[in-house]
Amino acid sequence: MNVSRLAGNGQGRWRGRRRDFGLSRRARSPRRLMTMSESRTTTIRLRDGRSLAYAEWGDTNGFPIVHCHGMPGSRLEHEADDGVYASLGVRVITPDRPGYGLSDSLPGRRLVDWPAGVAELADLLEIPRFAITALSGGGVFALACAAQIPQRLTGVVTAGCPAPMYVGGLNEGSS
Repeated sequence: MNVSRLAGNGQGRWRGRRRDFGLSRRARSPRRLMTMSESRTTTIRLRDGRSLAYAEWGDTNGFPIVHCHGMPGSRLEHEADDGVYASLGVRVITPDRPGYGLSDSLPGRRLVDWPAGVAELADLLEIPRFAITALSGGGVFALACAAQIPQRLTGVVTAGCPAPMYVGGLNEGSS
């Protein structure tokens, strides 16, 4: 993971410097490592009344990265232990999408509805800007965020993101 590219520090490399990443004073409290034994899940109430659950790993004052879990998946999906994230100086936040894990469903939801929930979560956590990552089926949700809230994002990374295979013209010219 190239943290400097996600952090957008403009220098093309991570130099190990502590930055506030635009975080509020409350969010810059003394460094604290989250442990596996500690409850990593929090549930918040969104403005529309739904519950949104999310989990966090790494350095609570680290560079914020919102991770969009795959399908099926949940907020518990993560790729490394707390110590790895902390050594990279990142705070990984993985919300459950509507209807997954502990988050309430959103009947009639559309892909473009997801970014508003992500932005509201970031607002409640006092995180003005963040990177977004995704694995597998979460990729389209990260890309929806890139399209809907680009001013909030420092970078977008997707891995193994499937495309809609039955969109007209997608397979034209292939045999």
